[in-house]
Amino acid sequence: MEKSQRDPLGAVIGILIFLAGILVLVFVFREAHAMFQVPQLQAIGAGPDGTPLDLNKTGNTVLQLVYRILLLFVMCVVGSVIANRGIRMYQHSWQVGTAPRPKKEPKPKSPPEDAP
Repeated sequence: MEKSQRDPLGAVIGILIFLAGILVLVFVFREAHAMFQVPQLQAIGAGPDGTPLDLNKTGNTVLQLVYRILLLFVMCVVGSVIANRGIRMYQHSWQVGTAPRPKKEPKPKSPPEDAP
């Protein structure tokens, strides 16, 4: 059995990329938390004193909220992918210099002996 070697530069880069992905995720969750701390009436552009809604302003505000939510979702996916790549790089840094194991191929089935 071959001894696995470690690539220290690959391990460091993998950890840094993983941490960058985690930082993106922390930023996304912090932004989402801040966005959902806004009171509902203020979020849709209504006045606190019960003034009537301006439908143009409210519609624009709702579209901006939907856009921000979709952007946060995309950023969350990107942060997860970045963190996953960092984990993969770190794992592969431990496998430098090892030859891949050959796959075992199934033995071919021989035909029955009493077949014509």
